[in-house]
Amino acid sequence: MPTRYTAEIKPVNEDMIGTSVSGKAELIEDGDTWKIKIEATGTPPNMMHWSHFHGFPDGKKGKVPSKAADTNGDGFIDLPEVYEVAGQTMVPFDNAPQDINVPHDDYPHSDEEGNWKYEF
Repeated sequence: MPTRYTAEIKPVNEDMIGTSVSGKAELIEDGDTWKIKIEATGTPPNMMHWSHFHGFPDGKKGKVPSKAADTNGDGFIDLPEVYEVAGQTMVPFDNAPQDINVPHDDYPHSDEEGNWKYEF
């Protein structure tokens, strides 16, 4: 029987991007196979969206950063500040997540209304 993990997509830096992001991510574990499904709405339109999950290698529970994560006070939650509460990038949701190759141009692209889907 497959095991399902689901997460609600919540925005980080919502005030800065000018949209209200929402969505759902689902990871399905079936034996030694994983399936990933993501749907997002309200993202900035017509652009690539780096998508991945964060976590802590030691098993510490991560969470979505709040405004309190802005430790340098610049009004923007930067990547190092995300890492402090959500953990490091673990698996990219791109065209080859098994390669764990994070920086490149093969991530989902939103449509003109800011919606995108991903399945792998």
